[in-house]
Amino acid sequence: GVSSLLMQDLLKEKREVEGWLDRAREQHKGLEERLAEAQKDLRRVSMEREDFAFKLSEANILTASLEARLQAPPTPRPDQAPEKRPAVQQAEEEARVLKERVNALEG
Repeated sequence: GVSSLLMQDLLKEKREVEGWLDRAREQHKGLEERLAEAQKDLRRVSMEREDFAFKLSEANILTASLEARLQAPPTPRPDQAPEKRPAVQQAEEEARVLKERVNALEG
Protein backbone atom coordinates (compact mmCIF):
# COMPACT_ATOMS: atom_id res chain seq x y z
CA GLY A 1 0.00 0.00 0.00
CA VAL A 2 2.52 2.61 1.09
CA SER A 3 4.93 1.96 -1.74
CA SER A 4 2.16 2.22 -4.37
CA LEU A 5 1.00 5.56 -2.86
CA LEU A 6 4.61 6.76 -2.96
CA MET A 7 4.92 5.68 -6.60
CA GLN A 8 1.68 7.54 -7.51
CA ASP A 9 3.00 10.72 -5.84
CA LEU A 10 6.32 10.40 -7.68
CA LEU A 11 4.59 9.86 -11.04
CA LYS A 12 2.30 12.88 -10.41
CA GLU A 13 5.34 15.02 -9.58
CA LYS A 14 7.17 13.73 -12.67
CA ARG A 15 4.21 14.73 -14.91
CA GLU A 16 4.15 18.22 -13.33
CA VAL A 17 7.88 18.70 -13.91
CA GLU A 18 7.56 17.45 -17.50
CA GLY A 19 4.73 19.98 -18.04
CA TRP A 20 6.94 22.81 -16.74
CA LEU A 21 9.76 21.65 -18.99
CA ASP A 22 7.47 21.57 -22.03
CA ARG A 23 6.25 25.12 -21.31
CA ALA A 24 9.82 26.32 -20.77
CA ARG A 25 10.91 24.74 -24.08
CA GLU A 26 8.03 26.46 -25.93
CA GLN A 27 8.94 29.82 -24.37
CA HIS A 28 12.60 29.29 -25.29
CA LYS A 29 11.67 28.44 -28.88
CA GLY A 30 9.48 31.56 -29.10
CA LEU A 31 12.30 33.74 -27.75
CA GLU A 32 14.76 32.26 -30.25
CA GLU A 33 12.34 33.05 -33.11
CA ARG A 34 11.93 36.64 -31.87
CA LEU A 35 15.71 36.98 -31.60
CA ALA A 36 16.17 35.75 -35.19
CA GLU A 37 13.57 38.27 -36.43
CA ALA A 38 15.26 41.08 -34.48
CA GLN A 39 18.66 40.16 -35.94
CA LYS A 40 17.17 40.19 -39.45
CA ASP A 41 15.67 43.64 -38.81
CA LEU A 42 18.98 44.88 -37.44
CA ARG A 43 20.85 43.72 -40.56
CA ARG A 44 18.26 45.39 -42.81
CA VAL A 45 18.38 48.67 -40.87
CA SER A 46 22.18 48.58 -40.86
CA MET A 47 22.25 48.15 -44.65
CA GLU A 48 19.73 50.99 -45.09
CA ARG A 49 21.88 53.21 -42.84
CA GLU A 50 25.00 52.45 -44.93
CA ASP A 51 23.05 53.18 -48.12
CA PHE A 52 21.79 56.46 -46.66
CA ALA A 53 25.31 57.47 -45.54
CA PHE A 54 26.64 56.75 -49.04
CA LYS A 55 23.87 58.76 -50.73
CA LEU A 56 24.40 61.62 -48.29
CA SER A 57 28.16 61.76 -48.95
CA GLU A 58 27.48 61.61 -52.70
CA ALA A 59 25.02 64.50 -52.39
CA ASN A 60 27.54 66.49 -50.30
CA ILE A 61 30.22 66.00 -52.98
CA LEU A 62 27.83 67.10 -55.74
CA THR A 63 26.72 70.11 -53.69
CA ALA A 64 30.33 71.17 -53.05
CA SER A 65 31.11 70.75 -56.75
CA LEU A 66 28.11 72.88 -57.76
CA GLU A 67 28.94 75.54 -55.18
CA ALA A 68 32.50 75.69 -56.55
CA ARG A 69 31.13 76.06 -60.08
CA LEU A 70 28.83 78.86 -58.92
CA GLN A 71 31.68 80.74 -57.23
CA ALA A 72 34.14 80.32 -60.10
CA PRO A 73 34.32 83.25 -62.52
CA PRO A 74 32.41 82.39 -65.68
CA THR A 75 34.64 81.50 -68.60
CA PRO A 76 33.37 83.20 -71.75
CA ARG A 77 32.99 80.81 -74.63
CA PRO A 78 33.56 82.08 -78.17
CA ASP A 79 30.14 80.85 -79.31
CA GLN A 80 28.42 82.42 -76.31
CA ALA A 81 30.55 85.33 -75.12
CA PRO A 82 27.84 87.88 -74.28
CA GLU A 83 25.40 85.39 -72.72
CA LYS A 84 26.86 83.69 -69.62
CA ARG A 85 23.69 83.78 -67.51
CA PRO A 86 22.01 80.48 -68.59
CA ALA A 87 24.93 78.37 -67.32
CA VAL A 88 24.81 80.11 -63.93
CA GLN A 89 21.02 79.68 -63.77
CA GLN A 90 21.38 75.99 -64.61
CA ALA A 91 24.04 75.51 -61.91
CA GLU A 92 21.86 77.34 -59.36
CA GLU A 93 18.89 75.16 -60.30
CA GLU A 94 21.02 71.98 -59.97
CA ALA A 95 22.25 73.16 -56.55
CA ARG A 96 18.68 73.87 -55.41
CA VAL A 97 17.46 70.42 -56.56
CA LEU A 98 20.40 68.69 -54.85
CA LYS A 99 19.83 70.57 -51.61
CA GLU A 100 16.18 69.50 -51.70
CA ARG A 101 17.27 65.89 -52.20
CA VAL A 102 19.75 66.13 -49.31
CA ASN A 103 17.04 67.63 -47.08
CA ALA A 104 14.64 64.85 -48.09
CA LEU A 105 17.31 62.23 -47.28
CA GLU A 106 18.07 63.83 -43.91
CA GLY A 107 14.38 64.25 -43.07
